[in-house]
Amino acid sequence: MDLPVNEQDRQALDATAQTIGHQVTIEGDLYWARPRGAIAGHRCRFATSSHDDMLVYLQSRARRDSWNLDLQDPAVEVEAVGLTAIAITERATGDRVEVSGGLTRVIPGEPVADFYTKEPARIGRWFR
Repeated sequence: MDLPVNEQDRQALDATAQTIGHQVTIEGDLYWARPRGAIAGHRCRFATSSHDDMLVYLQSRARRDSWNLDLQDPAVEVEAVGLTAIAITERATGDRVEVSGGLTRVIPGEPVADFYTKEPARIGRWFR
């Protein structure tokens, strides 16, 4: 049986989440997993009151064959290009690449909330 949601467990879960480009937070009586850099109000991929269930979810994400872009990387600027692609611009050099993949939601004028693809681009920090 799981203990109630607590900060010590959240930190341990978050350490696992960071390796796949996510973060774990506590809201009320639940652990929430969200992509790093998610816009305010972005609903997570998974929420639970169970430490064990969250760990299983994070481990299953780690086994995926896709890569996630670290949207908190201050070295790049990311913008949506249509519904399934993004442009990543390296701030220091202006170098830019477009990458096709998956967007969870695109809101005109808002930052990209999450992006994943089969092969990471040469620009940006990528996580499984």
